[in-house]
Amino acid sequence: MSRHAIDTFSSFAEGFEASRRLMIEPYDEFYSGTVAALALAERPIRRILDLGAGTGVLSRLLRAAYPEAEVVLLDGSAEMLEKARGTISEPVSFTVADLRDPLPPGSFDAVTSTMAIHHLPHAEQADLYRRIHDVVAAGGVFVNGEVIGGAGPRTVDAYQRWHEHSVRSRGGTDADWSAYLVRQEADICAPVADHLRWLSAAGFEEVDCLYKQHMYGIVVGLRAG
Repeated sequence: MSRHAIDTFSSFAEGFEASRRLMIEPYDEFYSGTVAALALAERPIRRILDLGAGTGVLSRLLRAAYPEAEVVLLDGSAEMLEKARGTISEPVSFTVADLRDPLPPGSFDAVTSTMAIHHLPHAEQADLYRRIHDVVAAGGVFVNGEVIGGAGPRTVDAYQRWHEHSVRSRGGTDADWSAYLVRQEADICAPVADHLRWLSAAGFEEVDCLYKQHMYGIVVGLRAG
């Protein structure tokens, strides 16, 4: 993730969660679906790595679903992780690191991410998928709740028009939309087909898109048991 993207989200830490709920119309389906996908693992979920964990939105849901599991939160923004501290019960740990950095050591029964990996250039997204595969335990699962790119200019434009209408119809203001457009400058989104191709190339099996509403999707890959 670029330094610009990290700085942008660090400065936005205070109002991050309220804005995310405004910006993501399928908020509850999106996050609950990401957590539910961990059930695809063929092994007990005892250790989870949450990449781009931010203020801990997903990590808190993971803790509720798997109260005995260790959750490792990784994010490039110390300010974001600071907001998560004290909101997630033990066992939990926090790692300030860029998504380009080596991943935490050891193996994980599940690796998750929401709304983070699309800040990397496409080649680096594909490389991260390969590195994630290396740390997922046999029989484990990788779940990415992601901002999905359109397949071409018409669908990209359609997504943007749908998104602005969605935000404004639920009370979003000019200031909310303008702030989103600033954050969107850090986005390097990819179509579903690219994500599935990268997951397969990384070595994952049964790669799939489990959920999609316009620009929000959940893609998964399973590691062979």
